[in-house]
Amino acid sequence: MKKEKKTLPSAGHKVIKKSGLQQVADHIKSLTSEKCHNLGIVLDYSEELLQRGGSLTLHAHTKGKWAKCPYCGRRTKTVHRHVSRKLQCTELLGHNVVLILKSRHMRCCNPECERRIFAEPLQFARPYARHTDRVEGEIRHEALGQTARKASRTLSRHGIRISTSSVTRRLRRLGKENPVVRTIGYVGLDDFAKKKGHRYMCVIADHYTRRPIAVFDSRYGHEITDWLKAHPEIKTVTRDGSQAYGSIISEASGQIVQVSDRFHLMQALKKNVVEPIKTMLGQKKEQRQYPYPSEDEAYRYEDAEGKSRHHLALHRTRKDRFKEAAENT
Repeated sequence: MKKEKKTLPSAGHKVIKKSGLQQVADHIKSLTSEKCHNLGIVLDYSEELLQRGGSLTLHAHTKGKWAKCPYCGRRTKTVHRHVSRKLQCTELLGHNVVLILKSRHMRCCNPECERRIFAEPLQFARPYARHTDRVEGEIRHEALGQTARKASRTLSRHGIRISTSSVTRRLRRLGKENPVVRTIGYVGLDDFAKKKGHRYMCVIADHYTRRPIAVFDSRYGHEITDWLKAHPEIKTVTRDGSQAYGSIISEASGQIVQVSDRFHLMQALKKNVVEPIKTMLGQKKEQRQYPYPSEDEAYRYEDAEGKSRHHLALHRTRKDRFKEAAENT
C-alpha cells in the first residue's frame, strides 16, 4: 500500500487550526448561507481554510444536476468532466475571498447544436474569468478614474491582486464590450485619443457622477446607436459640433435632446460673434464696407432734415477746437 503524501500549504499561507475550524465554519455559514443559495453554489467546509494576507480561501462546488446550454438553450445533465476554477470573489463576505470552485463541463444532447461541450454557466462570473463580475466592476471603476499603476495599488489595498498590465487590458477591452449601466438620463458624448494623432475612440460619461460609463472602439459606427437604443432612459446628450454625432443620436431616438457642450459653444461664440466685432472695431475708416460720410455729405444730410445753419456752424467750430487741442497735446 502506498502512503498518500500530505499536501502542505505554500509559504505565506496560514492554516486555521482544527480546534477553531468548526467555529469559523459556522460563522462563515451563517454569513454566506443565503448568498450562496442565490449564487447557486455550496461551500465545502471539509477542506482546510487558508488565510493569506487579507484574503481567505474557501472551497465550493456548484449545486443542481441540470444545466442549460448557452448556445441552443436545451437543458442537460450529462457531465463531460469536472474542473476546478480559482476566482477572486467579494460577493460572499464583503471583502476579497479566493474561491476555489468545482464546476462541470456539460455535454449538450441536442444534435443540431453547434457546440457539443460547454462550461457550466455561473450567475456571478463569466466563462474562463479569474474574477467575479463584482470584482471586475471594481477594477473597471478604479481604472477609469486614474492611471493603471495607481489603480493596481488602490485595488491591492482592498485585497484584490491585479497587475498594471491586466488593468490596461481591461481598459482596452471596453472598446468592444460595455457593461449594462443605468443613468439618470443626462450624458455627454465626445471623442478621445487612444494614441494621439493616430487613433481616436469615443467615450460616454455621466453628467452627475462625471465618470465614463461606456467606451467605443471607433468614433462613428452602429455601436453607439445600439448602445443609445439599449438605454431609453437617456433624455439629454451633450456633444460637440460634429454632424456625425448628431445623425447617430437622431437615428437612435428622436426624443433625445441634443445640447452643445460648453467648450465648443464658447468656441463657436468666439468665432462667429466676438471675432467679427473685434475686426469691426479695430479696422480703419477706409477699410469699412460702408465708410463714414464726408463732412460735406454730413452737412448736406443735416440741411435736408431742416436743421439751421447756426447749429451747423457751432458744430463745425467745436470740431475745429477739438482738432487744435488734439494737435497741441
